[in-house]
Amino acid sequence: MSKRNLSIVLAVGGILLIGLVLWLVVKRNKNEGVIVQPATGEISRSLSGVKEELKTYTDEAGFSFSYPASLKVTEVPDQDQNTYSWLEMAAPEKPNEKITIKVTDTTDSLTSWLAKNSQNNWPSSEAVLGDINGKLIKGEKKTFLAAISRGILFLIEAPAEQSGWWEGRLQTVIGSFKIQWPAAAKSSGSSTSTSGDVEEVIE
Repeated sequence: MSKRNLSIVLAVGGILLIGLVLWLVVKRNKNEGVIVQPATGEISRSLSGVKEELKTYTDEAGFSFSYPASLKVTEVPDQDQNTYSWLEMAAPEKPNEKITIKVTDTTDSLTSWLAKNSQNNWPSSEAVLGDINGKLIKGEKKTFLAAISRGILFLIEAPAEQSGWWEGRLQTVIGSFKIQWPAAAKSSGSSTSTSGDVEEVIE
């Protein structure tokens, strides 16, 4: 092989190598998701590539989570005696959609609750909420995570849409969710708790 041909081969090989490296970098950036368990004030990268400051919400029912500062957290009024907490998170640009968090008493196991509230053809995957194993279900109109422990149901729902806008924010909430079980519940296995007003704590 002449020196000229060798130079052409080396040049083509170099171009292909550079192209491969660039492709891998682009693919990696596209696969970046939400930062899991972010601290208050950190910047979170959503699935749509938007960076947002995070706040922390602490509920008197014994749980806390981080959420994008662009969302407004409100408590749903007129909760019944079996509900420990019921929250909604909405965005100004999407007034008709919201993430909801509901914590209630239940006599169901996770399997029986899912049998009543989901369909077999909906995609599902294992998930963890705080220290509880649960299921992440993608339905036709909503994506939700359900987890049950000590007779208490933790249910987080978000709109199902193609852009990933709500999915990214849902993953931020799920990934940062922490549960502080009352000492009495740990020693006796009781799910008894008291409900009351909740407040937002920005640390």
